[in-house]
Amino acid sequence: LENAIRERNEIKCFYSFDDYTKELVLKPLKIANYEGFWYLVALDGRNDVLKKYYLKNIKTITVLETVFESSAKLDDLLDNSISIWFDHTMEPYKVTLHISKEISKYFQRKPISKTQKIESLYEDGSMDVSVEITNDMEIIPVVKYWLPHIRILEPKSIVEKIEKDLE
Repeated sequence: LENAIRERNEIKCFYSFDDYTKELVLKPLKIANYEGFWYLVALDGRNDVLKKYYLKNIKTITVLETVFESSAKLDDLLDNSISIWFDHTMEPYKVTLHISKEISKYFQRKPISKTQKIESLYEDGSMDVSVEITNDMEIIPVVKYWLPHIRILEPKSIVEKIEKDLE
């Protein structure tokens, strides 16, 4: 699978879900670990729709001789995705977070994503950072995990979603 990704070869495989198994032809782009689960991110060979497949459900992989191309924009999106929730049909947008002094060192050691930028460092040790996402659900679980030491400054629409969930 890694060779097929590197060489941009299509694959044929069987994908099982529930009690159903389907034969697929895929254009594999990346093996990714999101929140402890491994996925194959691939384009469907029939219609080039980007899909995410749970790796354990993929069986009998055959590497085909058919070669495909991927766009730099799509490769960039995959490199910068935070979670399985990324949406390739959306343009990335900026989220600004305030991170308390108690946890700021963790976000300095290991950024949320490659797009993370430190916007402000405060004397008390807290900081503001920004990240680019394509779906609110890329960042909402991260914020909930670190509550009460993290909060979203912008956009307000995500702040409202989290507040509603917490109610």
